[in-house]
Amino acid sequence: MLKMPRKHKRLLGYRSYRNYSKEKLEEALGKVIDGTLSIREASRQFSIPFGTLYNRYKGIHGNNPGHPTIFTHVEEVAILKSAAKCADWGFPLSLMDIRMMAKYY
Repeated sequence: MLKMPRKHKRLLGYRSYRNYSKEKLEEALGKVIDGTLSIREASRQFSIPFGTLYNRYKGIHGNNPGHPTIFTHVEEVAILKSAAKCADWGFPLSLMDIRMMAKYY
């Protein structure tokens, strides 16, 4: 019997980059925005790189990585709702039908 290898996920602290949680980053940014800590002090206290805090504070590199999507989230939901409505009416759409509907949109 073949066994599939498990996906190993490293714990925080075991890698040399991004050794902080999202909550920790948000807390540090909150203190910087409130003015209770400077960016450098928050960097030391929360063990988050200075550059990361600075970029988040200034809004640099705020976009998602990768190619931008064609449809917005609202447009995707609208296409899915219309496909579900067709299924409710008794005309379920195939994957090719949904592709054509998105193409003509």
